[in-house]
Amino acid sequence: MAFGTLISQLMMFAVVVGIMTMIMSIFHTNLAKFQEAMHAQQKIFYKRVNTRAVFINTTFAEWGNRSHTSIYLLNTGNTPQKIDCIEVYFNRTYIPITRDNITILNNTHNPYLWDPGETLRIHLNYTIVENTTQEVKVVLCNGVQLVREYRFGEAKAPTTTTTTTLTTTSSTTTTTFLGQGEPCSDNSECASNYCVDGVCCDTACDGICEACNLSGWEGTCTYIPAGQDPDDECNGVDCNPGTTNYYYGWISDTCYYRADEPAATHYCNGAGACESAEDVCPDNPAGDSTGVTRPVCHTRTGCEGTTPPDVSGLVPDEEDPYNDCGNVDCSIYTWGWSGKVCYAKSSVHDGVCDGAGACKSASEDCQNADVGTLTTECGNVGCRDDAQCQDMELWSENDEVSEVCFTDGLQHNCPYPLTCDASGDCT
Repeated sequence: MAFGTLISQLMMFAVVVGIMTMIMSIFHTNLAKFQEAMHAQQKIFYKRVNTRAVFINTTFAEWGNRSHTSIYLLNTGNTPQKIDCIEVYFNRTYIPITRDNITILNNTHNPYLWDPGETLRIHLNYTIVENTTQEVKVVLCNGVQLVREYRFGEAKAPTTTTTTTLTTTSSTTTTTFLGQGEPCSDNSECASNYCVDGVCCDTACDGICEACNLSGWEGTCTYIPAGQDPDDECNGVDCNPGTTNYYYGWISDTCYYRADEPAATHYCNGAGACESAEDVCPDNPAGDSTGVTRPVCHTRTGCEGTTPPDVSGLVPDEEDPYNDCGNVDCSIYTWGWSGKVCYAKSSVHDGVCDGAGACKSASEDCQNADVGTLTTECGNVGCRDDAQCQDMELWSENDEVSEVCFTDGLQHNCPYPLTCDASGDCT
């Protein structure tokens, strides 16, 4: 009995030892995780303590129709900071920025890191209401937040060199920026952060046919006047790209395109763009042939402006507006009798179309020809052979007296007792 009790007590002791072992294992595991988390927090705290920054100044100016706000910060910590994830808020409103808005003014080391002692400028196209107080907050990439209030008076465009004094607890740094319109060679020299065409400009001014150094407008991004292209940005215009073609018109019944506009005479249009095809092509001279030529006795339309040529129409019957058929010699046919004289048809007659896309033949065209000057004359009307010299007979068969007159010594229509002699006269 005593032995069984001992066994039970030993088993219970083993269970207790196992439970205690498991509790100690869990404790050690959680302790390691806690120590790791504390170490990470210490690193973050150390990093934040050693990545300090302070406001230097916030400025606002209006140049032309542009608003410019700049925030200046100084890295007073001990470690470099990233700048590609900085956030800016004005009166708790988020202002979107990109890497292009940020400039390290006195960078001497890594151009992509904001090193200790360097000044950071954040340039914004943000309008501030004059004579107001603004809460400016900048959140750095490591989470550090800088908040400060500024009182802004009347916004004015700088007309001379702008000098900003940067002050910290340990030193004073003076950085000088050039005003709008002043000569420059780099963006970082300008208060606007834009050095364009050799002067400080109010914008990036990087559009087509824009310049910042036009006489009288130095420092203001302005459209290049129409008819000029100082930077050779306009490269010519294809007046016949195959979609919208420009046509010159008909030359000798062939349709011609307008000539292309060469780069040498292609200019800006005064509205921030190069001249379009619509601007230049309608006035250009004839260029290449379209290959479309009007067939005989067909009409022609189009081939003007942007309307393509059409030669599918037919000239109506008995018409010839384009003089396709020219003149027809109808003197090969007889016109008929006038008294004792047989006449040929007119030697010159205007040809006409047949309404089916061709000129009429001479036999068709001479039907209505006038009387001509060729004649064959009988001696007397009484000897005229009315069976001859009918309309549209061949003149070659009626051009002799013996062919159209009675010459056989018979009476025919001569008064009795006269007869027709060899000359066709009643004798």
